[in-house]
Amino acid sequence: TLAESKYYHADGTFHTKTRYMGQMYVIHAYFPYKDFENDDLVWVKRMIPCAWFFMRRRRIKDYIKILLALKKEAQNYYLELNPLYVMMDFEIAAKKGFEYVFPSIIVRGCLFHFGQTLFKNLMKIGLKHGQFTVRMWNHFDNSYKRTNNRVEGDNNKMKRYCGGANPNIDKAVRLLQQYESASSDNYKNAKKNS
Repeated sequence: TLAESKYYHADGTFHTKTRYMGQMYVIHAYFPYKDFENDDLVWVKRMIPCAWFFMRRRRIKDYIKILLALKKEAQNYYLELNPLYVMMDFEIAAKKGFEYVFPSIIVRGCLFHFGQTLFKNLMKIGLKHGQFTVRMWNHFDNSYKRTNNRVEGDNNKMKRYCGGANPNIDKAVRLLQQYESASSDNYKNAKKNS
């Protein structure tokens, strides 16, 4: 599914991670289908969670490692991952990881999270030199999506489905297998109906 998409959305979640991991990082594929009548249905069918990573740390080299592993796994199936865009929260390490593994990718920051981060940091430290380019947070001429809200919603759905914070690894893997199966079915149905 990721090989068929040029648009990725990525986000980390802390609630459904296992006890000894720092986060679970999820990469979604986005498909701009335009022929659905019910807009809610379009959103559910368009954003497909495809890859989950349990990460102990969130350094640049950790993101590079998982993205290279994902790329290699795709190559094992004679698939090529070549995204044009990735929408994410404002995490410098994740941004640099994507830019390293996919040098021509355009990284866009979620507008909602930008506002949230801006407000939080202004309250904490005041103004200082920014760590993100204007291109990442300015959506004025952006014809692509402006927020990562679908990914956040998906993480919340997983959180409810999980039934509690920090499941053991067996429960987490079973959860992801069930979730991936349902997501794959949604994608196949959307593709068949488009």
